[in-house]
Amino acid sequence: MGSKANLRLFKPVRAVRLSDVVADRIRQLILQGHIEPGHRLPSERQLAERFGTSRACIREALRQLEQQGIVEIRKGARGGAFVTRVDGESLASSLTLLLKLRRIPIAQVTEARLAIEPVMARRAAQYARPELIEQMAAAIQGMKEHLDSEAEFEQYDDAFHHALGRSQGNPVFEFLAMALLEVIRDAFSGIDYGVDNRRRLMRSHARVFKAIQRGDGVAAERAMVALIKGANRWLAPFIASSAPPASGGNLGED
Repeated sequence: MGSKANLRLFKPVRAVRLSDVVADRIRQLILQGHIEPGHRLPSERQLAERFGTSRACIREALRQLEQQGIVEIRKGARGGAFVTRVDGESLASSLTLLLKLRRIPIAQVTEARLAIEPVMARRAAQYARPELIEQMAAAIQGMKEHLDSEAEFEQYDDAFHHALGRSQGNPVFEFLAMALLEVIRDAFSGIDYGVDNRRRLMRSHARVFKAIQRGDGVAAERAMVALIKGANRWLAPFIASSAPPASGGNLGED
């Protein structure tokens, strides 16, 4: 007699909602390039006829796709469901929202930055186009000229990192860097960490930039590590002082 199969291998069957199946099929058509960004999907009535379902089912499927950012539902005579034109900012925004909703500790965000941004700095020294080098230089100059203004300083700080991301020739780096930076920004929302710390940050960015400008990837990578670790060390007390008592009040906690 043969051995018996382990009963644990057989899992309960879960019922799948029809709207989930419809949403998945539309999603696959979009991801496979059969429906281009900006194009309008057929009407609810037409989709219901093609899928052999009710319009309520189609409406629920489209609602799912809208929540995922895959389609945009527009009202009015020229409305309907349109395939979203996805760009770097929208993808970064989605990732930022996910990180915030999960309440990722700042220490873990810093760990991720240390894994990603020094590599970006090294690659920028190798691949950055002249116009992006100019954008980084302008960002450093803007930081230097606006040490007295937290809001304007951070705009130029962001501009530096965006140019760094675009210099990679790989949008994945840019999306990740933008999302991580936004989470850091959110942690300092409403906190003025002072002119002296902004000056430190500007000088650290300048060291990264000068290494990139001269094409020294190793020095650029080291300077970015120093920038991230330095910022973590200088600014941690400001997060701790603004945290509610229940959070424990240090950089590595929610």
